[in-house]
Amino acid sequence: MDDCHRELTQLLRDAALSRVRRRMKPRAFQMYDLYASRRLPLRDVAKFSNATPIHVQWATMHVKVELWRELARFCLDSAKPPPGK
Repeated sequence: MDDCHRELTQLLRDAALSRVRRRMKPRAFQMYDLYASRRLPLRDVAKFSNATPIHVQWATMHVKVELWRELARFCLDSAKPPPGK
């Protein structure tokens, strides 16, 4: 059951991340990917992105908020009864 739960969780996260990626500005998503996903140091991401560290943190927070919203949409959609019932 744990493996199934982990796999389902990962599939939902990947789907949500894909939707968020399409809506976000590429630069903001890249900063999120480098800083939050790949865990590169903040200063390195800022230097690579030609941004301030605060900007990197803000972009990362913005992507995370959108990711949580997308995951909440999945949960709400799955809780709705099927059409016609």
